[in-house]
Amino acid sequence: MRFEVVMSGIPRLSMAAACVALSLASLTACSPGGSTPDASIAEGDVPRFTGTYADEYRETWLSADIGFVRDVIRDEEITEQEWAEVVKRFDDCLDEHDIELVEYEEDGAYGVERGAGLSDERVQDAMTECEGDSGETVLGRLWHSQRQNPSNRDPNELIYDCLIRLGALDPSYSLENYLRDNPEFAFPFLTDEGPDLYATCSSAPLTTAGDRRISSH
Repeated sequence: MRFEVVMSGIPRLSMAAACVALSLASLTACSPGGSTPDASIAEGDVPRFTGTYADEYRETWLSADIGFVRDVIRDEEITEQEWAEVVKRFDDCLDEHDIELVEYEEDGAYGVERGAGLSDERVQDAMTECEGDSGETVLGRLWHSQRQNPSNRDPNELIYDCLIRLGALDPSYSLENYLRDNPEFAFPFLTDEGPDLYATCSSAPLTTAGDRRISSH
């Protein structure tokens, strides 16, 4: 997840915001501290997941190495209460390392404030450990992806539709053109706000917040 480390109110470390966009495309793309598959789990022990995220739930079940994660996803649902417990576990773990979780945003970004004398490396290691031990890494991927993309559509289509809707790209610019230009980020934006709108569409392509058309320049 994207994070920011704060000391005395000054940003100290950050990961690229594009990580949030990648989380739509892959449940394994961004968050550090992933779990190790448990080879002792037989195929027959895996619940019969059937929803739009069935494959992702199955992958999460097989890769999880803490029972809490499997308890949460057994019914193929992560409730608000369960997610609050994940964040609490994450917060408690950080506290043990003298790191305060000062915010946790809806898109998975979070901010922390380090204790006195903690190096960047110590903070990074602690966050990686706590993301994994709390279940935030694997459950966060599911939680945020399902909220941002409940139908589990191709994330490229969602971002493209959002950019067209906000007027960042001309409607004549096709999805095929978008896919062609995406690797080099060579989009023919209609406005200087294009990169910012791309970040907005990447983090929450279906949101209506800030859903506004812009004037081309």
